[in-house]
Amino acid sequence: MANVQSYGQLIDARGRVIPTLNTATTEASEDEVLSDATWTGSAQNVGTYADQMGQFILTRGSWIAETDATWNYIRSAGKVKAVIPYGSGKDGGAQPLPAALPYPKKLDSGDSLIVMCNSVSDREASLSVACTNGEYHVFSVTPSGASSGQGHELVSVVTGQSIGTVLQGRVISHWMAYSGNNDA
Repeated sequence: MANVQSYGQLIDARGRVIPTLNTATTEASEDEVLSDATWTGSAQNVGTYADQMGQFILTRGSWIAETDATWNYIRSAGKVKAVIPYGSGKDGGAQPLPAALPYPKKLDSGDSLIVMCNSVSDREASLSVACTNGEYHVFSVTPSGASSGQGHELVSVVTGQSIGTVLQGRVISHWMAYSGNNDA
């Protein structure tokens, strides 16, 4: 798979910004996007950089992949803490970004921005959700064959479990879906 550029910004309640950049994000593989060393002095995971700024309450943000964006999330202690509004840099980009998160989250040292960029041959689709209790989660599936998607199940990108298992007892208040490359 090719390496592509992905970038964005995380904005806190006081307007402070963490610029992010990975100039070699590997397509079709989970990857981390660090703070942009050009602006921050060194490339660090976003939580560690945020911790150096004092309390950083993430309220808005964006993540853009040079090709196709599949999904992203802030990983904290192995769990999904937040999902950043995202889009593709191809075909004119994604607007209006940055956008607000439904439920602000405090970034802690060690929190990482984890992303997935689609390759040209990949049809991975994703669903990012925010629930009324403030939890976020991301699900994905890679359809195969010429079917219209029947028989394909979205599963957690973290646990591999189904939507029903992960979100049992929760109410989805916000969602965002990405259909994947080769929309057939």
